[in-house]
Amino acid sequence: MAAKSIISDLMETCLRLTGLWPDSSYRILKRTAFITVLLTFVILQFWYCIIHVKNESMVDLLDKLSVAISNSVVFAKFVAICIHQRVLTETLAIMAEDWNDLEQSDSRIMIQKAALADRITKITLMIYFPTVPFYTATIFLSPSDDTTEKKFLLHFPFNLTETPVYETVVSVQVIEEWILSLTAGAFMALSTTLVIHVAARIEVITEKLKQDLDCRNEKEARLMSMRGIIVKHERVIVLSENIETLFTMVALAQFLYNTIVMCFIGFVLVTALDTGQFFTALSRTFSFYLSVNFEALILCYTGEYLTTKGEYVGLAAYNSNWYDLSVQETRALLLIILRSQKSLTLTIGKFTNLSLVTFANMMKASASYVSVLYAME
Repeated sequence: MAAKSIISDLMETCLRLTGLWPDSSYRILKRTAFITVLLTFVILQFWYCIIHVKNESMVDLLDKLSVAISNSVVFAKFVAICIHQRVLTETLAIMAEDWNDLEQSDSRIMIQKAALADRITKITLMIYFPTVPFYTATIFLSPSDDTTEKKFLLHFPFNLTETPVYETVVSVQVIEEWILSLTAGAFMALSTTLVIHVAARIEVITEKLKQDLDCRNEKEARLMSMRGIIVKHERVIVLSENIETLFTMVALAQFLYNTIVMCFIGFVLVTALDTGQFFTALSRTFSFYLSVNFEALILCYTGEYLTTKGEYVGLAAYNSNWYDLSVQETRALLLIILRSQKSLTLTIGKFTNLSLVTFANMMKASASYVSVLYAME
């Protein structure tokens, strides 16, 4: 069955459940409930860390603080997208129009990209899905000196060890962390899906520049095709600017979180070398390490992918048969080439571009930090 939109049913379901889909029912209530519950959990987690800053060991405190910061980042991402709900609605509307006005010659490219976006969404959610069960298992199955101690996935500054309060709280914590994990995955998949749609439209433009500007076609047909290409290119630029508006603060929150968690994990692992709990600490931090780096890699790769694809329009216009066209047509082509020289980019809070170079620099910085800590030990 051919796809009817690049937004997969799974992605639409995730957006509807969080109240971010434009016409979803009770979307204000869903967003308010999500923000309220998440903010409450984050406050309680930081409250616990502040109260027990002198009582907990540094390794345990940093582990709990890493989880609290992780939830804070998901909260910040959700709020950032809610603030730009109008931009998200406009972007989804433009994408729907692109599919409704799809020409028969363009359907092959769009359907292929829709299938790719659907696979990426499923793979992303599958990667995020087991992180919470894995972390939960390391918490509840790890050996403890006090066999009567009741363990929690998240720690709150209250005595919640009485039955059935303890069982209820732990169940709610697991469900809440699972929802947050899938929400973080949905945000990553959404940014990738939007960029893939832009890339698909760029491929449509380049194909039209190659085929419709053939000198064997009539001049009126070429001029009409040129007008359509300019309109499509303008919509691509608007879409890329909307994606930048939606995800620039998301990327900033993600990279700040990555930096902090890298420092925490490096400190925890190096400290655990002397306590004989290295493998326990590694099992508890490994899933977080993978997830944060996966999120950063996805963001950087989508930024690199968008920038690279954006350059194809100018190259296709230059490689067309412009020397056989009229002066009026070559002027229009020149404007397309000039506009294409301004790169389509995604940024980290407007500070730097998202690219694989940025990701490599971040990994080098984190590795340097861990090596310095190891040398100090």
